[in-house]
Amino acid sequence: MRGRFDTLNLKTGDGHIDAEAQSGSKMASSWSARSGDGTITLRLPSSFSAELDAHTGDGRISLDFPVTISGELSASTVRGKMGAGGSPLLIRTGDGSIRIDRG
Repeated sequence: MRGRFDTLNLKTGDGHIDAEAQSGSKMASSWSARSGDGTITLRLPSSFSAELDAHTGDGRISLDFPVTISGELSASTVRGKMGAGGSPLLIRTGDGSIRIDRG
């Protein structure tokens, strides 16, 4: 999935999520990506800002953005401010990795 988004709510029970928010995307409200059993990959504009809350039950988290940590940081959980912060970006997967890249 790829496009310019103001809202984003992606969910799959048993599959991967691969999404690209192109330049001009803005968070009008919280965004979420959830997978019960799969990897989540998000590509976001370089200027993207959000309050990141990412957790994986059995995987790794890889970030191509600087994040100011506020709370927990581990191989499976990251909470903090991307850019200037803003609306929540909630990412959850039960059994898979999370990757956030600059698009």
